Amino acid sequence: MKKRLSLKLAILAMLALMLTAGSASADVGLTGDLGIGGHVVIGGTAANGFGGFTFGLTPYISISPIDNLSIWGRLPFWEGNFGADVHVFPFVFGARYYFEVMDKLRVYPGIGIGLSILHTDLGFLGSSDTAGFSLEFHGGVEYEVADNLAVDASLDFFVPKITSNAFIRIGVMVGVVYYLPVF
Repeated sequence: MKKRLSLKLAILAMLALMLTAGSASADVGLTGDLGIGGHVVIGGTAANGFGGFTFGLTPYISISPIDNLSIWGRLPFWEGNFGADVHVFPFVFGARYYFEVMDKLRVYPGIGIGLSILHTDLGFLGSSDTAGFSLEFHGGVEYEVADNLAVDASLDFFVPKITSNAFIRIGVMVGVVYYLPVF
């Protein structure tokens, strides 16, 4: 019940951002722009020969200290099942570098590092909580659909806990980013 309510609220927030796009700037992600948005992540996990489905929501904030460079932070909550129910609560920050392909269309590589808390539920065997450093690599495309508003899609590789028995989540992120000129 709570998961459905959270998903509905996230979708409504994304739609509200799309409908309230302002007209302060024709370009997005320029020096001094603050990006606020969110993504939906759908993917799979791989660990020790096991695979599973994952789904997550990702609030997103970024600042562009110089043109084409974005410093970002995310709270990409996601969950999956691959032999056990796994809930991941990371805080990740990193950088993206944008390459303009054509008017309003940019591609980017990105990298992030952070801290993740993993909650694993093994059913009648109990559950456990662990924490560790996480690492993320992604690449994608961003398209400006209106003044200050862009849609974003990327392929994301995320290791929620860097250990000898680490697993990886590979996912597709799709979302929106609203850019506010700050300085």
